[in-house]
Amino acid sequence: MRSVLAALIGFQLLVSPATWSAETDSIDELRAIFLDGQRAASRGQILLARQNLRHLEEADYILAPYLQLSIMLDDLHDVPDADVHAFIRDYQGTWLSEKLRLNWLIVLRSRRDYQAYVDNFVVGTGNASQKCFYYESLYRLGDEAAAFEGAKKLWLVEESQSSGCDWIFTRWRNSDSYNEEYLWQRFILARRAGETSLARYLESVVREPPIRLRMQAYHKIRSEPEVLSETEAFIGGGIAYSLVIVQGLRNLAEKDLDLSVALWPEYQESGVMTVADQAYALDEILEQLRDKNRHQTLLELATAHRSLLAESTVSTNFTLAAAQGDWRRAMAWLDLLPDSESNGEQWQYWRARSMHQLGEPAEHIFESLASTRSYYGFLSSLQSYQMFNLNDRSTQPRPDWLPDPLIAKALQRAMELEAVNYSVNAQLTWQHATRLLTEEETVQAAWWAAQSGLYFMAIQATISSGAWDELEIRFPLAFMDEFSTTADQTQMPLPWLFAISRQESSFAADIQSPAGATGLMQLMPETARQMARTADVAYDRSRLVEPDYNIRLGTSYLALAYEEFGGNPVLATAAYNAGIARVKSWLSNQQNPLALDIWIESIPLRETRNYVKNVLAYSVIYGAKLGQPSLMELLGPQFFETSSKTG
Repeated sequence: MRSVLAALIGFQLLVSPATWSAETDSIDELRAIFLDGQRAASRGQILLARQNLRHLEEADYILAPYLQLSIMLDDLHDVPDADVHAFIRDYQGTWLSEKLRLNWLIVLRSRRDYQAYVDNFVVGTGNASQKCFYYESLYRLGDEAAAFEGAKKLWLVEESQSSGCDWIFTRWRNSDSYNEEYLWQRFILARRAGETSLARYLESVVREPPIRLRMQAYHKIRSEPEVLSETEAFIGGGIAYSLVIVQGLRNLAEKDLDLSVALWPEYQESGVMTVADQAYALDEILEQLRDKNRHQTLLELATAHRSLLAESTVSTNFTLAAAQGDWRRAMAWLDLLPDSESNGEQWQYWRARSMHQLGEPAEHIFESLASTRSYYGFLSSLQSYQMFNLNDRSTQPRPDWLPDPLIAKALQRAMELEAVNYSVNAQLTWQHATRLLTEEETVQAAWWAAQSGLYFMAIQATISSGAWDELEIRFPLAFMDEFSTTADQTQMPLPWLFAISRQESSFAADIQSPAGATGLMQLMPETARQMARTADVAYDRSRLVEPDYNIRLGTSYLALAYEEFGGNPVLATAAYNAGIARVKSWLSNQQNPLALDIWIESIPLRETRNYVKNVLAYSVIYGAKLGQPSLMELLGPQFFETSSKTG
């Protein structure tokens, strides 16, 4: 049953009570008029669109402003400035206002109305071309310092910028605030990014001999890094040659690792490399040592330069040591983490795990971590034989809560946009509205969205507000009938299906990824086609947004992966994200079987690694909500046993 809150800011805002009567249009009729008006506006049939708009405005239909916006955008050049300003003002803070403002900037640019462009531009938004025109406008209005500072930031990137930036770039490069050191910096950025065409262009415009000589040295050292042996010559170049030296050390590590290691101390201690460049060079040397299994030298060098280490370097080497069963070496790598990292749940867990493997007391760490609601907290619960601690502090919806009327209308527009299948606009409208609320207000808005079946919006609201303990909102039992039916038919664990869908789509039934994955379980069309054959159902791509159809095909693929990997839910979960073939290739490249927690940490793709951790943790939460065993409970002690299924 919908709460009083949902009723108050729900249907009543769609049509004004003052205009609603038995003789007026039904909500379905108003939606049809709106959609017909939108189609008319998109076809340039403005008279028909305006006729529909008048009808909707008379009925006080909540989406009437969206049709008004569509009509204005049809030919914004001809819309009076006063009408544009009024619309932006009336819907300030909403996606309606933002969308018109962004399009209005295009008109202002075409008019070369510099002052109006500056007045309407929001710093931190827009693409490179729009930003460049903003800085051009500042320059033309007399703010040269701000214009050139902005131009510099846009110019110092590794790829070519839009031709729309050429005007302000030319002025900046002809000014006293420009020097060719910036050209050298961009040359390095382009080379490191593999943008060779841009790098060649930058070389062609160099005029200052010292910069040209540096570029020549850079080319020389990439092809013949052993010339770094002439240390006096390079050190004599001073800090200006830092980027040359660091590239030489990296290339030399690939070509002659011993020489690179031998030269490193002299260059590092000479003071001619910046700290950032030292870290960049050391990272490659350490990587080459790791690839050649020279673990002792690797650890000694890393220990001597702890302050230069990237967290990813420590993580990678710790995981390798743990995978090889060298727990003493693994502990040594953990000791190199900065305090800010080592006190986190992940590394506290792995310190306890390492201590346990070495026969040292670790129960106190596991017991402490077991009090947290997280992947590592749940692992620690298994290790210490404790109950999972969900720390569910969900609040309850407040029937008496109502937002500001302007915000209330924006929230209601989001709901109605979903009803007419304008999902992208619905989500943008929701995001703009909730960012104006306090954390408590956002949670109440999330309750309203959840009770209205807008699970994706509700979940996003808890994320944006940091309301992590609102488990009732964050982990809804959405589409319960469809999931339960499929779980019964396939004998797949229901908490697993919920966890996969929560991770994949946050229960947005019609969501589509840029790659084309669609629906609750984010199925790619070809995968869905194959699973339709497996499930013996007709394939219809348009039906992938239907919950029952999507869940059935998605579960079929998960079941296929589950069977393919011998009933191992961890491997099957990884395969659902990365593909069965890719997971098989990871397993074939392993030197020896691994415990599941180590295997997960060893997954090469960060996305898949985090995906698996999330799904496992989510399955615990859904298991508790459903009163069924989670994946982690089903695996139990097997999580920490070396298994032939992971090798």
